[in-house]
Amino acid sequence: MTEKEHFLERHSILNYQHLINKHNGTGILKYENNKEYPCKFEVGQLVNGNIVFTCECSNNYINDFNEEISLYTVQKFKIVEGLTNKNENVAGRISIFTGLSLGLESFELSGFLNEMTVKTNIKENLQRVVFGLTNFVFNVEVLTLDLEGMKRLQIKKIDKYKI
Repeated sequence: MTEKEHFLERHSILNYQHLINKHNGTGILKYENNKEYPCKFEVGQLVNGNIVFTCECSNNYINDFNEEISLYTVQKFKIVEGLTNKNENVAGRISIFTGLSLGLESFELSGFLNEMTVKTNIKENLQRVVFGLTNFVFNVEVLTLDLEGMKRLQIKKIDKYKI
């Protein structure tokens, strides 16, 4: 197992937390000038709500940078998006990069996202949806919401993300 393949698990272990969700696939990194760089990515959410990610880009694009690539220059990447191995669309707004590894054929970036959106491409008549709310304080065991277009939405408190 390579170091790159297990960044999320390493980060999780270092923070004494476990990942509650993980996605990987291929996509693009968007630079501040809107230039797009193909990449392989892995992204996951920790129990505390932090979203960690790593991505790998080919060194074919390294000459696009006006200055030497460094942890400072990669901060200009703003968005990662792509398609997961499970056919889900993932998009994330990059908060900060915390790691840069330069290899002979590629460079790897790792860091945190401010937000992440995952959309499934499957159309079906859902009867039940399970999702997690992070950093949400419950005053009751079940929160009931009446939303337009839905019969009824109930959010139940489940300790420690056990389903």
